[in-house]
Amino acid sequence: MKKQLLASIGVILFSATIAFGQNCTNDVTAPTPGDASGNAASVQTTYTSQNPLQIHLGSAGTAGFGVGQGQYDAANETGAQLFLPAANTSSGNKLIFTTATDDCSTSNFPSISASKSSFDCSDIGSAFQIIIYYADASSNIVQASMFVEVTETVDPVLTVSDVTLSLDANGAATLSNHGSATDNCDTDVDITYSLSAFDCSHLGQNSVVVTAEDDAGNQSQETITVTIEDVTAPTISAPSSATLVLDNNGSATLDVTTITATDNCETSPTITYSRSTTYACSDVGTSQITVTATDGQNPANTSTHVIDVTVEDNTDPTLTAPADVTVNVDAGACSAAAANVTLGNPTAADNCSVTTSNDAPSSYPVGTTTVTWTAVDPSGNDVTATQTVTVVDNIDPTITAPAAVTVNCD
Repeated sequence: MKKQLLASIGVILFSATIAFGQNCTNDVTAPTPGDASGNAASVQTTYTSQNPLQIHLGSAGTAGFGVGQGQYDAANETGAQLFLPAANTSSGNKLIFTTATDDCSTSNFPSISASKSSFDCSDIGSAFQIIIYYADASSNIVQASMFVEVTETVDPVLTVSDVTLSLDANGAATLSNHGSATDNCDTDVDITYSLSAFDCSHLGQNSVVVTAEDDAGNQSQETITVTIEDVTAPTISAPSSATLVLDNNGSATLDVTTITATDNCETSPTITYSRSTTYACSDVGTSQITVTATDGQNPANTSTHVIDVTVEDNTDPTLTAPADVTVNVDAGACSAAAANVTLGNPTAADNCSVTTSNDAPSSYPVGTTTVTWTAVDPSGNDVTATQTVTVVDNIDPTITAPAAVTVNCD
């Protein structure tokens, strides 16, 4: 006996022929849609290419039909049923197909199978057709078709942590390649940040939302604290050496207008010096001064620069010799001893200090002798002036006549 079966089984209309033995007198019970408790109203009646069954991949990136036992007629006959496990649905097991019952034998209930019963990430995309087969032990077969669409609704797993970034020499920092994400299907999950470009205005703590999004548009978000710090010291522009010449007052000043500092955040870093920039006679020679630039961070970033400063004194002293001197020769001598000649004191001055000396002899002969005076400062700058010493012989000669002589006339 053959019967033609046409029914709407809660998935899509199907037409099939089931062959039974000639001793089978009862009609075949058609497959009936229903949930796990047999509630037909809770099951969609058709899954077409325009309205396919949504199968959601699980956290492992897989899904599949399950086959179980159900009760669906008054006599509590049991047959196979096709359902989606709760892991692949939004709520509970979702019954897709019940099976036809076989009245030929209470132990010969039809079994159920599908042309494709497992799904993975490679199946994501357009709806495609699945063939459902019902068969009893006597090879009586009924088949139906349904359309399914595999979707991926599992959010990526995002792992992040708070992070500290340092501003570069331009006062910028970028948040990138921070955090990791895994997904059941997407091997390269996109990670984006609500704020990724930082500058000096972001110094301190900033809240940043990190978003991981897979190819299916599923997202996970975490909020992290991004601490921006400035650890870049100012840059000093200054000469490596400088030569200063003392003026007539014995003073010279380092030109600080040529010394500048720039910083990645601070517009005007503070510049200080290890000593006074004004130099005096005591500084003649080469010494060092350290320039320090400090920004306004806490703690502050500082940089230093050493300048070799050479101080020179090129100013000659001034010198006026004493007035010329005229003296008489010493008694009994044709000269004047130095001790008997008062030369006087020269007048000397310098921007620093000065010493004087002369080349006066120990004895002055009769006539004119020139005395040269020299003034010299500690830097070796010198000047000379002359003074004359005139020795006059103002002592008359002495004479003693011979003794008186008495003679006889020839």
